[in-house]
Amino acid sequence: MKKKILTVIGISILAGSVLIGCGSTAQQTQTSSAQNASSTTEKAAGSTVSYTIPDDWEASAVDGGENYTHDGAVIGVASESGAVGYTADDMDTYINNFGSSFTNFKVKESKLTKLAGKNAYNFTSTCDLSGETVSMDTYILLLDSGTAAFTYGAADGNTSYASVFQSVLKSITVTGHSSAGIQLKKVTASGKQSNKSTDTSTNNSKSEKTTYASILKTYTNKLKNQTPKLVAEYKKKAAKLSNLQDKASLSNKLIEKLAKTSNDGVEEMANLMYENGDDYEVYEKWSTKLTDVYQKYAEKITDAYMKSAM
Repeated sequence: MKKKILTVIGISILAGSVLIGCGSTAQQTQTSSAQNASSTTEKAAGSTVSYTIPDDWEASAVDGGENYTHDGAVIGVASESGAVGYTADDMDTYINNFGSSFTNFKVKESKLTKLAGKNAYNFTSTCDLSGETVSMDTYILLLDSGTAAFTYGAADGNTSYASVFQSVLKSITVTGHSSAGIQLKKVTASGKQSNKSTDTSTNNSKSEKTTYASILKTYTNKLKNQTPKLVAEYKKKAAKLSNLQDKASLSNKLIEKLAKTSNDGVEEMANLMYENGDDYEVYEKWSTKLTDVYQKYAEKITDAYMKSAM
């Protein structure tokens, strides 16, 4: 795994710009979301959004993010400043603005949903690019003071790489917060739940002061203990599957369990930052360490998938 950091803070963009130039026809080759991948971090309005992209997808910079292309398909990632509401009307307004960047933009379906445990919009659509119809699947992650857009595009009717996009979505983790009070309250509530988990999973006494290092140790041990069980579960269930996409879906599902454990630890660190009044940089340093641990153990499930796919 190679890692790169993409920092985009407080930049206003049209989310539609992430798909410029994606009109080529995608080949029908079936690929897996569990391919070797690069971990990328996008920062939007004080929050850090981490996600994984397969290494064989070529990256190109666009305003506020990047396009990743492979065999004519594209996955666009971008951030935009400005809070967005979580109602059907808010979503419709957002989609109308999003669609203004495209020719003959048409929405097929739209819904309010969750992504990485956060509020999100999801809508499928079509548009005309480079003389042909392109189908798009878009998720808009709603953060306290901005949005992170993830869009998959390919020639209409071609779903060869849709499973890769689903893998990218499942790899997303969100850390950090803005200065909005309501966000701090949410972090506190999550942190209390995580504290309860910490008390029952370590040998430290309840009177011992919680630190970033102790949280990192606790959740590193959780991930370490959880991973062999998930790998064993994958091998057992994958042995009964013949379809490659079904195996990829199983791998994604199990990796998502690791991501939840990692997010619990990250939220506990955010709560500690709030309680201590620490600088954001202190929290970011330790939460990044935990995210790196998660990525390391997630690779073991990916490795199990790769072996079963041969």
